[in-house]
Amino acid sequence: MMSNGYAGSILMCDLSNQSTSCLDTMVYAHDFLGGRGLAAHLYWQLASPESSALSQANPLIIVTGPLAGFSGLAGSRWQVCGRSPSTTPESFSYSNLGGSWGTYLKFAGFDALVITGMAQSPIYLFIHNGICEFRDASHLWGMGAVQVRESLKAELGREVRVLAIGP
Repeated sequence: MMSNGYAGSILMCDLSNQSTSCLDTMVYAHDFLGGRGLAAHLYWQLASPESSALSQANPLIIVTGPLAGFSGLAGSRWQVCGRSPSTTPESFSYSNLGGSWGTYLKFAGFDALVITGMAQSPIYLFIHNGICEFRDASHLWGMGAVQVRESLKAELGREVRVLAIGP
């Protein structure tokens, strides 16, 4: 249920044991402004100051703000947040992106996706209708991001949105 521009849930995914849980967005949204504020608070609540950027315990947070998906705007922004291995010393960082992926995350029922852990084999997350499925991604292994996007759209339907990295 949407409230003040928020879908209402933060999806927590642990890749190590393929488990999910949800947090109530509104517990945080009243005190932290927008997606980046929400992500920064979640990050420092979840991350150990001693963990390295590439640690399994280091959360990767993908977040939208309250305006994502608002039909009155021409664009919708979303962020990827976490500790960056490219800074010295490693520090919390974010990347601001456009396009429809963030809007579709919200339409699936989530304001943010928090990923921790490390999968034992290649998997991808299929998020839809308020649920998250862990699916085998061995057929995608070694592909570039564009190839992954096209393969998943062929598999799941042209209407899906894909967030992918390279090999």
